[in-house]
Order: sequence, then structure tokens, then C-alpha cells
Amino acid sequence: MDAKISKIVQYIMYALLGISVVMILIFFFGGTDVATFANEKDYTYPSFTDNIIYWTYALFLVATVSAVLFSVYLVVSDFKKAKNALIGVGALLVVVGIAYAMASDVIPTFYNADKFNITESVSKWVGTGLFTTYLLGGIAVVGIIITEFSKSFK
Repeated sequence: MDAKISKIVQYIMYALLGISVVMILIFFFGGTDVATFANEKDYTYPSFTDNIIYWTYALFLVATVSAVLFSVYLVVSDFKKAKNALIGVGALLVVVGIAYAMASDVIPTFYNADKFNITESVSKWVGTGLFTTYLLGGIAVVGIIITEFSKSFK
């Protein structure tokens, strides 16, 4: 069954690649349109710009759905192999939870801060992102140091 799914996925990828090549060729050789903006200047742009953007959205959607579906399929088909990945996701959620607890919801004050429409929730999540980055960076550095020390004693 896996070989059959692999073959189907391979054909779908070739089809998407072929459509992408055609879309790129149409984009570059399909002509141009002219737009006039508020400054009264005319600007030319490829006629099929919108089509390329929509195709990019479609490819992103296909990639996202495929990643989720195949991840679920692998977890369901072989839970023992997926156990380590689930432990890693759980550890990441713990780190984000710790960062969320450490983050402050105080709105920062600086010049022109009112232009950014910062709310307490936004401030809390920005702080969470920063603390998550700091914690993961620290964990990485500590992991590297521990790995190197353990190698030197073996």
C-alpha cells in the first residue's frame, strides 16, 4: 500500500510541477497591463500576476494539508515511531507555557507607541514569543555544551 501511495504522490507532484512551469511561462510571456495610481504615473505589470498569487495560495494549501494528513497517517500507522515526535511537541508546548507565564501584559511606552495599537494581549504574546526564543536558544546552547563534555569523557 505504501508503494501505491508513493506512486500517486509522485504523479501529483509532477502534475503540480508541470502546472507551475506553465504558470511561470504565462506570467513572464503573457503580456502586460498598465495601472495608473494616485501620483498620475502609469506602471506596467505582468497580466497574470493575480493568477500566480492564487496558484501560490493553492500550492501552500496543498502543502499544508499534505503535511497534516501525512503526519496524522504516520502517527496512526506506527505509534512507536511517532512517540518521540509527540514527546518533542509536548516539550515545546511546555516551553511555550513557561514563556507565557513569564511574559508581561504591560503595554510598553515609547515614542509613537500609539500608532501600533498595542493591546495587553498583543504585548503578552509578543513577550511569549521573545521568551520562547530565549528559552529555546538557551536550551540549545546548554545541549551543545553537555554533548561536547560527554564526548570528551568517553
